[in-house]
Amino acid sequence: MKRFSLLILTLLLTITLFACGKSNFHAKIKLTGLSGVDKTGIGYNEINFDMELIDPDEQVKTQSINIILKRNEDNKKIHESTTSKNVLENNTKVQIEGLEEEVAYTLTITTTYNDKVLNLIEPLNITTTENMSKDIYTVEDFLEIKNNLYANYTLKNDLDFKGRDEEVKANLISNFRGNFDGGDFAIKNYNVVSKNSSLGLFGQLSSEATVKNLTIDGLSITKEESLDSTSGVSSYIGILFGQNSSSNVKVENITIKNSSLNLTINSTSNYLKFGLLGGTASGTFKDINVENTNKMNLTLKRHTVVYIGGLVGDPNKSAEFSNIVNGGDINLSIDQYNLSKPEKDENGKDIEGSEKAVVSTGGLVGHNVEVIIGGFLARNSETKVKNVITSTNINVKKVHYSVQTNGDEDKFDNTAITRNIEFYIGGLYGKYNDIYSTNMVYSGNIDVSTEFEFSNLLTKVDKDTETIVKIRHRYYYNLYVGGLAGITTKKDTGINNLVRNGGSIKVNKFTVDKGTPLKYTKTGDEVETALEQSLNTLAYGHLFGYDGEIKYSDLNNFGITTPLQDYLGDDLYVQKAIIEGENFKVITDLKEFFKDNEWMQENLK
Repeated sequence: MKRFSLLILTLLLTITLFACGKSNFHAKIKLTGLSGVDKTGIGYNEINFDMELIDPDEQVKTQSINIILKRNEDNKKIHESTTSKNVLENNTKVQIEGLEEEVAYTLTITTTYNDKVLNLIEPLNITTTENMSKDIYTVEDFLEIKNNLYANYTLKNDLDFKGRDEEVKANLISNFRGNFDGGDFAIKNYNVVSKNSSLGLFGQLSSEATVKNLTIDGLSITKEESLDSTSGVSSYIGILFGQNSSSNVKVENITIKNSSLNLTINSTSNYLKFGLLGGTASGTFKDINVENTNKMNLTLKRHTVVYIGGLVGDPNKSAEFSNIVNGGDINLSIDQYNLSKPEKDENGKDIEGSEKAVVSTGGLVGHNVEVIIGGFLARNSETKVKNVITSTNINVKKVHYSVQTNGDEDKFDNTAITRNIEFYIGGLYGKYNDIYSTNMVYSGNIDVSTEFEFSNLLTKVDKDTETIVKIRHRYYYNLYVGGLAGITTKKDTGINNLVRNGGSIKVNKFTVDKGTPLKYTKTGDEVETALEQSLNTLAYGHLFGYDGEIKYSDLNNFGITTPLQDYLGDDLYVQKAIIEGENFKVITDLKEFFKDNEWMQENLK
């Protein structure tokens, strides 16, 4: 009897200790996309979800987080992977592929705590969907796509979204993973007004998504971020898609016309990428026609590096482009003023004449900035390109930078730190570091004749205080403009038949406005100074702004047609100007030059 009682006591103690141990572990994972009403992450052959670790007591330290998926039918382990707390801080997305259609699985996520394996979620039952095909006849049919992002869709007639803006806003397609066949029909008057990071007809294309045989007519995207917006917000924006990161994506036989991107961006994220087709891209793109009737109207407030492309802003190395005709207008204004807000009354209204509670917004905060613009791609680094005719017009309408903050409040250092404001602008590429470009023609215009201004508009220092204003940064403008590329260092034989076909480049005037000198006080000595800025480098050329070691020889087949109407203004701070290279070809008949290329023959005007 005593032995039995002792056994019961031991068992109860074990259960109690286990229960206490379990209750003292508070970490858990929050999943998005797999349960409740949000099952957008469940497809017919894959699941996709976001994981957020909630760990108030920091019990999950460097231990692995284990993700296991088993098939219910035979309890077979289909997937096993590990991640960590550190990884989840930067990448919350998980994708499990290779599943079976309409099959039940169980997902578990565990970690080890005090030498015990504990669940971070309750085991979750998931059933993959049917591999569905659906014909789209109406606007309502199209708006339902967001409820099944994995299906196969076929457009059966033109769709006109005029007057349906609110319904569009409520049913944006976030991350499409299926197949969309436009049937050679058109989507018209599709208007998007949103603050989402990825915007387009399809916000994002993933997995093995395919979009083909579609005309987009009169689509507009409007994104405006307030001056109070989070400085780290990313943006990927294009007319067809915002972004894609899968090399399996295919986009074919697309026409875009009468469409526009109207963007006001205020973000210092390193991921600001815009293009008339897409913001950033992987996969293959073939038989694309972006007509000259399309426009990108872009106003930049605060920013760091920005990629702006006539077709795509910043493609991945795995992307491939062929048989592309693209044009339209890129209109850029940079309006990085140091703005101030007046004090508000108890009703939220501005107090007239108020000089209190002034908030500085919008200006530089001590970092470098880059603006990279290409009539085809903003940047090309090992992306394969062939058969391209580009006529994008690039218009830099306004450039004005100012300073928002000017120093480290905890340190004093009278030595100025150099910061750069860099522009790379080219008819095909802003930056070009590639050996896979062949058969490309640029025939648009580049206008950078605006005044480049820099003003010092820091909040005034109260004369009755000893507030220290520290001058720490020296800002230099660096401008690279070329008919084919703003800057390149490649000279490999894989670069063939790149031609500039007429058009003009205008680079004109620079204005230096140092603003009102500021005062700072150091150990009782009053010193008056001003923030330095100047044009450090101007590199300009009919073909390349700066060309590294490229030799314009028959081997590389660079060429121009005449006449060119380039104008390099007199009012310039020119340190380096490359006006023309040596031995490049002057081409009198483009069709004769491309006589062995059937596609170029058919598409050259």
